[in-house]
Amino acid sequence: MRMVASAKRSRALEEKRRQAGIPLAKDDAVTKIQSMLRGHLWRSRTRREANQEQVFIGMKPQPVDPKTDPQVIEAKHLLSRKQQLLDPETGTLKKYDDAVVALKAKVKETEGEDMREAIQDKINAWFIANRSPETGEYPDLPDVDAGGSKSILNPPLPTLEELLADDPAAGGKDGKGKGKPASAKPAAKDGGKGGKDAKKGGGKGDGGEPSGATETISSSFIPLIEASVAEYIGKWQERPAPSGPSWEQQYDAELLKDELRPLVFEEIRQQVDEEMTCLLANLKELVAAEAAAKAGKKSKKKGGKKGKGKKEKGKKEKGAGGAKGKKKKDPTADRSMESLFAELASNGVLTRIPRVELADYLGGYSYMGATLEKAGIIPDPSLAQIRHAVTEFGILPLGSQSVHPRLPHIKSILLYGAPKTGKTMLAQAIAHLSGACFFDLSPRNTDGHYPGKAVAMLLHMVFKVARTMAPSVIYIDEVEKVFVSDKKKAKEFGGQEPFSRIKKDLLRELKALGPGDRVLVMGCSREPWLAAKKDEKAFMGTWGKTLYLPLPDYASRRLIWPGLFARHGGKLQYDFDLSTLAQLSEGYSAGALDAVVAGLMTPARRERLKIHPVDIPEVLQWLCRVEPVSPDLDEQLHKWMDKTPAMAAIKGAAADKPAAAGDKDKKGAKGDKKAAAGSKKKKK
Repeated sequence: MRMVASAKRSRALEEKRRQAGIPLAKDDAVTKIQSMLRGHLWRSRTRREANQEQVFIGMKPQPVDPKTDPQVIEAKHLLSRKQQLLDPETGTLKKYDDAVVALKAKVKETEGEDMREAIQDKINAWFIANRSPETGEYPDLPDVDAGGSKSILNPPLPTLEELLADDPAAGGKDGKGKGKPASAKPAAKDGGKGGKDAKKGGGKGDGGEPSGATETISSSFIPLIEASVAEYIGKWQERPAPSGPSWEQQYDAELLKDELRPLVFEEIRQQVDEEMTCLLANLKELVAAEAAAKAGKKSKKKGGKKGKGKKEKGKKEKGAGGAKGKKKKDPTADRSMESLFAELASNGVLTRIPRVELADYLGGYSYMGATLEKAGIIPDPSLAQIRHAVTEFGILPLGSQSVHPRLPHIKSILLYGAPKTGKTMLAQAIAHLSGACFFDLSPRNTDGHYPGKAVAMLLHMVFKVARTMAPSVIYIDEVEKVFVSDKKKAKEFGGQEPFSRIKKDLLRELKALGPGDRVLVMGCSREPWLAAKKDEKAFMGTWGKTLYLPLPDYASRRLIWPGLFARHGGKLQYDFDLSTLAQLSEGYSAGALDAVVAGLMTPARRERLKIHPVDIPEVLQWLCRVEPVSPDLDEQLHKWMDKTPAMAAIKGAAADKPAAAGDKDKKGAKGDKKAAAGSKKKKK
């Protein structure tokens, strides 16, 4: 206390001296400098001793020497290997690329002629085998779109129906077995004694086990693991490791040749196809000339009549087909997929998304959720539950071809909530983590492009490219305004074109999406109640799943604040009063908190963090500059959420539980009355 009082007196005297303008004496200046220096040294010593004490009692980990730390050493080794790999002049990757070119040329030179002769022999044999014995005409080579001569060199395996149709013993019309396999009778004879034994054994098979087949659950990942293990055993297990300091990154010449042979074979096959196409055209001309010379003039006339008959038949067939119904024409059938892709990219519809991870959507679990449910209150979903739902409904079905057919087919997801709650971030995270193309069909993004009826072409191109380049995410911001049919209200939205111009074609294309299409339409809405009355039913019926993005609760805000500071290059001290800041920031969205931290953590402020750590008053100065979410907006979002089918189902299930409990109580009361009446009769 004496030291504190003397310090206060010295500060007061110093303040008076400064206000009076009296200069500091030399001895006083030396004393002041010494006191400041000694104070700094003693504070450093005290901090160091406190740190050593915490390490000694186990409250802090032991300091690690970076020279002997295995993690630091491994990181240095990885960096050196990466530099060695990516060196543009002498790097391992450059050597590998040069080796690929050289070995491919060597394989083509040494084995190319043998491949060419083998392909030609097989195609010639196929021509001779499939030549018409009556007319002598040669068959056409398969189209390039169908694979060319691939079907000749590697014919597809016959199906089970074809095998059964070709096998007379399998039960065809002319077969004697009448649908029974040929080995049925011998099996029955051999099983005569076995039947008696089975009766004695009580229906058990070999070893006394039950004869019923056990149910097995198939897995799509075990065959992949087994194939990888078999590939490792066949390629690498018996192969000696190459020598050298960087042997992990060297290539194996023989394995590289094995990978290049199919590429060389495919190139030669395409060349042979072109040559055989020209040869086939010449052969067909010779056959036609010989047939014309033999037939003479009479055959020409008959052929003309037959040609007329064929034309008439063709007209009739066309007329019959027209009566059945026309197929919808593809307006972009004459355009390549590359041109459609380039057009959408140039107009800003197909966009490049930033690298967004699902972990960037900060937030935790709601610790009060279970308590609220027991009290009969349906809580808002926690931010961790939102991450889980986005993974289940969006990332897994889009990103995995094996998982997609096993999950319920969800064509569209609606994310709605207050502004800056992370709706666009989650849509970008789904596209990034599933490796999907990102199409931005937001009305403000497409405004001014494809005016009038050309919007139908825009929707057709987007969904066509999305199916072809699957997986794909089609993102629509302010999607509720697309479904607003009130023209007066639509004029308030602004823009050159009405927002609802894509509604009709969007619903048609969305309906045409099948279970095999890995295309997900994602809508984001901050005012879903704008689609009211007759528009509300169409708006709600469009979405397979609706996810409400709430404001972060107290537990989530305690996680969001440190995460945002770390994202922007800062760090909070261990003694920072995070609980108070989480309480004071109630009602703010996560995007507003991110704006606060981004404005606070400037480059100059990051440099001064070690000297002056961030404190609560400094954060509150920036927090006062952003607006919280208004309670009216939050209330409107909750009212609209209560109208959704999912919330109606949850509330209905919650209402059924008390009713069922009440019925049980009534039945129990009636039983008690009957028991009491029976006991009275016995007493009488």
